[in-house]
Amino acid sequence: MGVIDRHRVSPWPALPMDEAYRVIEDEATLVTTKRVAVWEIDIGDVVAEDICSAYNVPEVRTSIKDGYAVLASDPPGKRTVIGFSTAGSPCNKTINPGECVRVSTGAFVPDSATGVVMVERTKLLEHDGSEELVIEVEGNTADGQDIRLPGSDTSLGDLLLEKGAVVGSAELGILLASG
Repeated sequence: MGVIDRHRVSPWPALPMDEAYRVIEDEATLVTTKRVAVWEIDIGDVVAEDICSAYNVPEVRTSIKDGYAVLASDPPGKRTVIGFSTAGSPCNKTINPGECVRVSTGAFVPDSATGVVMVERTKLLEHDGSEELVIEVEGNTADGQDIRLPGSDTSLGDLLLEKGAVVGSAELGILLASG
């Protein structure tokens, strides 16, 4: 139907409010809600209540890049590699001046580290055939450099989805990432 054929008067009869409410009650279907685990949520589901983050994401300090956790106060130069931290194998050795811990992207950053130097800003000076022993850091490291702080994606209690939201792929990703 084109604009010239449109209705000039509504084809639907006007109803008194009490009758309109009766029609709504007769035609509407009851929607039930149930609590489900996050992995049971499907695209197209409707959120029955506000959903808030149950914890910080990330939960701990993590590395933004592959590199080395260092003391930002150390000047450029040699560092002894005292351990390594990967996504499933955290290392929380205390880093002293002149030392570092090799870290992978997303891995736990030791509590004593104050920055991360990306691998591209280092040179390998010594190894034992399989592990790095001594590296050289080129340039200064800023305090907090390349460290994701706990809660930097979402913090405990942050609103993730509002009541009534329809779950799409983005919303499902947010929920799965937030547990």
